[in-house]
Amino acid sequence: MKFNPHLHCMVTEGGFRNNGIWVDVNYFPFKMLRRSLAVSIAY
Repeated sequence: MKFNPHLHCMVTEGGFRNNGIWVDVNYFPFKMLRRSLAVSIAY
């Protein structure tokens, strides 16, 4: 079997402010997260 480091994550596309109002997140930086994971595994 090959070495294949990866993550499985379940995350919300937003969150609640202190006043209880939901705030949508319209952008998730997949490329940046992929590079960060690769660097953290390499070192």
